[in-house]
Amino acid sequence: MKNNKIYRNAAVAMAFLAAGAMTTACSDWDDHYDNNGVSGSASETIWENVKANANLSQFADLMHKAGYDEVINTTQTYTVWAPLNGTFNYDSLNALPLNNLKQHFAMNHVARFNYPASGSVDAAVTMLNKKVMPFLGNGTYTFNGVEVVSPNVASSNGMLHVTNGMVNYMANLFESLDSMALPIDSISRYFHNYDQKVLDEANSVKGPVVDGRLTYLDSVFVEKNILLYLHKAMIHLEDSNYTMLLPSDEAWQKAYKAVKSCFNYKPFTFVKDIPQTNLKKATAENFDTGSTNLDFDLLNDSIIHYMICKDLFFNNNLYHNRVLNDLQTGDQLSVDSLVNTDRSIFYGNDASDMFAGARRIDKSNGSMWLTDSLRLRPWLTYNPIIKIQGEYGAAKSYNAGATTIVPISKAEQNPDIQGNVSNGYYLTVTPSAPASNPEAIFYLPEVRSTTYAVYVCFVPENINASTYTDNVRPNIVQVTMGYNDLKGKPQEQVLKVGTKSLFQSDITKVDTVYVGDFTFPLCYYGTGISNITQASYAPYIRINSRATGKPNVSPYDRNLRIDYIMLVPKDLDNYIKEHPGYKYQHEID
Repeated sequence: MKNNKIYRNAAVAMAFLAAGAMTTACSDWDDHYDNNGVSGSASETIWENVKANANLSQFADLMHKAGYDEVINTTQTYTVWAPLNGTFNYDSLNALPLNNLKQHFAMNHVARFNYPASGSVDAAVTMLNKKVMPFLGNGTYTFNGVEVVSPNVASSNGMLHVTNGMVNYMANLFESLDSMALPIDSISRYFHNYDQKVLDEANSVKGPVVDGRLTYLDSVFVEKNILLYLHKAMIHLEDSNYTMLLPSDEAWQKAYKAVKSCFNYKPFTFVKDIPQTNLKKATAENFDTGSTNLDFDLLNDSIIHYMICKDLFFNNNLYHNRVLNDLQTGDQLSVDSLVNTDRSIFYGNDASDMFAGARRIDKSNGSMWLTDSLRLRPWLTYNPIIKIQGEYGAAKSYNAGATTIVPISKAEQNPDIQGNVSNGYYLTVTPSAPASNPEAIFYLPEVRSTTYAVYVCFVPENINASTYTDNVRPNIVQVTMGYNDLKGKPQEQVLKVGTKSLFQSDITKVDTVYVGDFTFPLCYYGTGISNITQASYAPYIRINSRATGKPNVSPYDRNLRIDYIMLVPKDLDNYIKEHPGYKYQHEID
C-alpha cells in the first residue's frame, strides 16, 4: 500500500484547480509563514510528503511505529497536523506502549476529510481517536491552541499542516478512571472489571480479503463497559458532556463502610432480582429458583458498589445542571436543584454540599471532581424513604368483611379536614361483624438493614363532604412489625413510643401518626421478597384496630381508613426535626 497511487491523476488535476483558486490566498500566507524547510508535492500522498521532509523525521518515525504511515498513504482523504522536529518530547512518546502511541499521538494528529487553512476558519475537527479539536484563525491559524507554521502542504489524498508543537491528548472521563494518575484505585478497579474490547469496524482501516476473510491494515478497538449503561452515563463518548463526582480511595472506603451497614444479606434470603450483572458465583439456575447456594458476600459487595456509584454522574446538557459547566474549584455552588443520571434530584444545600472540598479536573467530555468525602445524603441515595400507598400495598385483611380502594378528589374533600389524601386514593378495611376489630397487613418492599421511624397515615370518616357526619370517631390501633432475625427466624415486635403501644388518630385532619422506631437486622433490597406468597420471608407491618365497647356506643371507629405507610430512615427523621422546612425529593415524578 505504500506506493499506492490509484486515482492519482484525478487527484493531481483537483490539486491544480485548488491551487489556482487559492492563488490570492497564498500570497497572503507568504506574509505570515516561511516554509520551515517543509515542501510538498500535490502528486504525492500525505505520508510521502511527510517522509520527504527532514524536519518532520521524528513525526514520521512515530507514525511509522504506530502503523499510521499506512493509513495516510491510502487514497482516502485525510488532514494531518505534523509537529516539527524538536517541538515535542520525541523520546517519551517513543517509549509509550504501542496502543497508547496510537491513541494519544498518531490518531490525535489525523482527521478524516480535508481541512484547508483558508480565510476565516472556525472548525471543530473530529480526530481519528474521536477527540474534537478546534481549528481556528483568519490569516494565521492554530490547532487546539498550537501554532500552525506551514499550512496547506497539498497532497494527493488530503492536506498536511505543519505545527510548532504536538497536540496534547486530553483524556475523557472514562479514560481518566486510571489509578496511575490519581488515588482512585477502588473505583478504577470496580469499573474496569467490566471492560470489554470490541472491534470498531467503521474506524478500522480495511485491508484485502485473505482466505475469504476481511483483514484490517489497522484494527481500531473500542472499549465497552456495562456499568456505563447501568448508570446511564456515557462518559466514554467524546460528544457527551458530564460532571462526575470522583471518590478518592479514602472517600470510597468511608462510603463503603456507611453503605455496607444498610445491606446486610443472609443466605436464607430468596434472591430474585438485583441491579447487577456478572455475579461470578451465581449461576442462572440457582438465581432463578431461589436456591441459597449464592455467594452472599459477593451479592453484598456488588450492591454496595452499585449504590456508591449510582449517584455520581450528571449530564451537563440538562437545564438543571448547566451551571456545572462553569463551576470551578473553591466556588460556592448556588442552584435550585441538580438532577443526576439516576434521575435523583438534589435541592439547594444538598446539591452544593456535594462539591464542597472537591477539586475540579477538566476532561475532553466534561469534568471530574476529586473528593476525599462523598457528601451525598444517604436518604437521597442508598437509604431512601419507603412509602407504601394504601391502595397499592400488598395488603391482606383478617377478620374483616372487605377491603375497598376509595377515590377522593380535592373537590370532594370536606373543607373542614386539614391536609390531602396522598395520590387521591385510600384503603378502607371493614370489620366482618359490628363488634369485631379488623386488621390489615402490608408487606414492605426494599427494606434495608437500618433503623426507620414508622408512620401510618389515617383518613377521617368524614373526608368526603357529601357524606359529612357529626358522629365522627377516631381510630385507635396497635402496630406490629414482622421481620426475620439474624438467623432468618420469623419474629414479631409491637411498636411503642416510650411505653405507649396504642395510637389514636386525629379526626380533624388526614393524620400521619408516628408509631415508633424499628430496626431491621436484615436487608431485603433487590430480593423480590415483598408479597404474601413469600410470607415467611417478607417483612411486614400489621395494623390492628383496638376499638372497645359496643358498636353503637364505642368512642372509636372500627373501620380502618389508611392512606399510606411510610418508613423514614432515622437519620432523615432527625434531620427534618432539626431543619424545619427542609426540602427533599428522591426521584423526579
